[in-house]
Amino acid sequence: MSSASHPGPGGEKNTESGLENGALPPSDSAPQRVGRQIRGFKLPHWNTSADRRTTQWFMLLFSIYSSMFIFALDNTITANLVPVISNQFDAVDLLPWLSVGFMLGGYVALLPMGKLYAKFDAKWLYVINIVLFLGFSALCGAAPNMSAMIVGRVFLGVSGAAMYCGIMILVAIHTEEQERPAYFSITAVIWSVGTVLGPIIGGAFALVTWRWAFYINLIIGGVFTPITFVILPSSDQLPKSVDFLQRIKNFDLVGTIFLVAFSICLVMAINFGGVPYAWNSGSIIALFVVGTAFATAFGLQQKLSWLTTSDNRIFPAPLLRHKEAVLLAISITASNAGSFIPIYYIPVYFQSSMGDSPLMAGVHLIPLIVISSFFNLSQGFLMIRFGYYWPWFLGGGALLLAGNVMLCTQTFDLMGPKDVPRQIC
Repeated sequence: MSSASHPGPGGEKNTESGLENGALPPSDSAPQRVGRQIRGFKLPHWNTSADRRTTQWFMLLFSIYSSMFIFALDNTITANLVPVISNQFDAVDLLPWLSVGFMLGGYVALLPMGKLYAKFDAKWLYVINIVLFLGFSALCGAAPNMSAMIVGRVFLGVSGAAMYCGIMILVAIHTEEQERPAYFSITAVIWSVGTVLGPIIGGAFALVTWRWAFYINLIIGGVFTPITFVILPSSDQLPKSVDFLQRIKNFDLVGTIFLVAFSICLVMAINFGGVPYAWNSGSIIALFVVGTAFATAFGLQQKLSWLTTSDNRIFPAPLLRHKEAVLLAISITASNAGSFIPIYYIPVYFQSSMGDSPLMAGVHLIPLIVISSFFNLSQGFLMIRFGYYWPWFLGGGALLLAGNVMLCTQTFDLMGPKDVPRQIC
């Protein structure tokens, strides 16, 4: 079923007319689908839908999704390890950086990496970032002190976000339009499972040594990365005659610097305010002031295309003119915030308030794992069938709100089996 025949969010069928009817506008930087070209074992070119059943296609899917899994795993694997790591390094004051550093690195890398994937071969950029991710995993696992651990966590976030961009782009390139939502849903399921399993796996390794919570990435990556290297075809959006300097010279370096600067300042202020430092302390106020100044400079630089061009700006400003793109971005942001906070802090609550072991705190998240995985996969296939996407935001948002409200009303005597309905919502 093509996108032109899908009913839109208002009950009308989508047409080729653009975003108002549910379709995203064309982008010069968006990768063009080149079709399946899997040639790793000298088999014929991938040109028909029947080829998706071949061994190579499934091997490629497993290898790509494995990198999504280890990225999602590292997103929350420290949730149950934070006390152990901070106590071993005697650095309780640096404790927030174990989670903040990872998320900050991933956040600031998304926009620059999206641009780089449009300028370089997606295969090689993706493989390079897998190797970097595995290298920084080794750094975290062998960290001799908290400073090395924090550096490793930040760059794990950067390389992980780069892998995430690569996965989304590669799936878009190598799948047909009508089947793409299903593959994106599988991606969401892998992300959900990895994110929720993180505390469980981290808690299990805490019983032996927390270092294997990072070394496990090397095992998974060592098995699947060679498969990606051999089977994944090149996906270069520019002619081969364009050399490295020509590809990189129009990159919006100034915009990237402003983006990184204001992101670091504001994220640090929000995360450290009220816990290590008072909200009205000079350090937190300074971070807010400097972050706001850099954010203003970033907005003006993008608006005026200063030291860049309108086509090469790091931020896709034209999307701001499209109502549905803005609403989708807000909805996704709210959805991620509403789902990620319980995933990260429910294990902490079970450990700190209920006295659970790290492993049991993760086990108590199993209802969340099963339900989130089931609905992530279901919505992708149902979207293919019916073509609607706003009902998922409305219905899912309502359930997310209800579940978080119920979690806020939780008391010690309600923990246990009665906690399951809250996690299901």
